[in-house]
Amino acid sequence: MNLKFRVVSDSMAPLIKVGDELTFEKKSAYNIFDIILFKRKDELFVHFVWRDQSSFNNTLITRSLKNYLADEEPVSIGEVLGTVAEFKIPAATKIKIYLNCLVRSKL
Repeated sequence: MNLKFRVVSDSMAPLIKVGDELTFEKKSAYNIFDIILFKRKDELFVHFVWRDQSSFNNTLITRSLKNYLADEEPVSIGEVLGTVAEFKIPAATKIKIYLNCLVRSKL
């Protein structure tokens, strides 16, 4: 079953904008840069997966595109409702994120 969700925050802009309707599909495993929907304390969030710690402590580390240099609080696999079907983070954006993180870690 797919879940539809209308975006109310600009945390994933410019890729995903406020008002966009997204369809999410449940997966058994998540990859780096998958865009996920998760629920925490009765709020829904859309972020991308930065690190998969599921084999270590059953969590994912996510980030928003708006603040892609900062790790968010770990997300339990049980909080994840699915991955977005219609948007993928472009390769150029992935390279930009990696390079900015690399440069920042050298400071």
